[in-house]
Amino acid sequence: MLTVINDLHIGVCRKAGTTPESAEALRKHLLSEFYKLLPNSDLLINGDLFDSFAVPITDVLQTYYYLADWLTLGYTLYLARGNHDLSKDSSKVSSFDLLGKLLSRLHPETAVVITKPTRIKYGYVVPHMQNKDLFDAALL
Repeated sequence: MLTVINDLHIGVCRKAGTTPESAEALRKHLLSEFYKLLPNSDLLINGDLFDSFAVPITDVLQTYYYLADWLTLGYTLYLARGNHDLSKDSSKVSSFDLLGKLLSRLHPETAVVITKPTRIKYGYVVPHMQNKDLFDAALL
């Protein structure tokens, strides 16, 4: 069985309408709710795991700890890149890419990072594509 979740936006750093305390509380709440979503099945996180290209490293680390522990239960994780994970500057590594590298090194068979259209045992996953032409081509 496969559970699909998307648009978690972990690491959100809201400024408008918040105080530093409420912004921090929101970040912590998103992380704790994410932990509660981890299923007793394989998991596809289908884009926008993080809120932006670079989120606070503490949020990346906590997400890593949650997922690394969850992967020890024998499930497979599919991480599909979302629109917040791309950069025009290829010299920078996104929070998503860092997490993906760490998890796939620890669990090379069960932590699958999807950055291009990929067939998995449950079907075909198309991550965020940079434009409509690339997206349309991925569907063919």
